[in-house]
Amino acid sequence: MKAVKFNDLCFYYHSSAKSRRIVGVVEVVCKWYKDDESGGGCIDVKAVGEMRKGIDINPKLTTYW
Repeated sequence: MKAVKFNDLCFYYHSSAKSRRIVGVVEVVCKWYKDDESGGGCIDVKAVGEMRKGIDINPKLTTYW
């Protein structure tokens, strides 16, 4: 998340025990900042568009880095 920049477009997804699905696209409106409450970091986004149908993310095909 630290690499995203203002106006970048990102996929928005829902995660659950059953499946992960891309459900929309968001635009970055504020770069990464430290979140003191969680001890991690955040970015602020705004909705750009919603998928007509969610796209399943297959964890076996996803690369984590």
